[in-house]
Amino acid sequence: MIASLPMYDWPETRAQLDQFWAKLQSALAQHCDLVPTHLSRSDVHEQWQRDDMLLSQTCVYPLVTELPTTTVVVGTPTFAVDYSEGGHYASVLLVASTDKRTELAQFSRSTLAYNGPDSQSGFNALKSLLVDEQLLSDEAPIFFGDSVRTGSHRASIAAVASGRAHICAIDPVSWALAQRYDQHCPQVRILRNTAFAPALPLVTSAAAIPERLNEAQWREVVMQAFEQAIDSATREHLLLSGISYVSKSDYLKLPISKFDMITL
Repeated sequence: MIASLPMYDWPETRAQLDQFWAKLQSALAQHCDLVPTHLSRSDVHEQWQRDDMLLSQTCVYPLVTELPTTTVVVGTPTFAVDYSEGGHYASVLLVASTDKRTELAQFSRSTLAYNGPDSQSGFNALKSLLVDEQLLSDEAPIFFGDSVRTGSHRASIAAVASGRAHICAIDPVSWALAQRYDQHCPQVRILRNTAFAPALPLVTSAAAIPERLNEAQWREVVMQAFEQAIDSATREHLLLSGISYVSKSDYLKLPISKFDMITL
């Protein structure tokens, strides 16, 4: 069995994340004999395909487009940060603090920094916003003039702060952590936010669920264990506030635009 919590595993939060897992592992072990003692930090895309994935956290876009249909959603962590509530969140669009533009439309032909095309918060949420505001269409399927693929939200912030890019989309938990730990934050500001969507879920491979439990029972076990594992240090350092449940069917309603937004 493997387990991972990769979405906010920053160098500054890693020790606290491991301590949180120790508490969560202890609670889960009361119901499951094969709970890993340590979090895996191998390639997450490979992990998400495995039948022995007991627990992980995934971005919404891969859940909809990449993960096996047998992947089970067992809960959605909630965080005490702005632009996040009730298992839903919105991305924030960041631009340079010195940039005088006030409207998204003014960034046409500008340079976008993005962590990857498979990111809901860093890519697809922004694309959906452009479609909703009629800034992407059949007549104009490309909005940005150039792009920088950074590999992480943190690197996207640095790209905007340094002038390599003009705008990026960041999930609200990464933004809150960056404001604590990243030196580039004073050089950027929020332009606006995207629409709210279901936040990053905890998932299990159906084949990894303990034999004596069905999916609903395993979900209840995970959610109760998650709540039990959250203490004051977890709230302070990881910004975790609890866990909610958003059904997989709601995740599968995620709008995915046919437009490119950038030239890949």
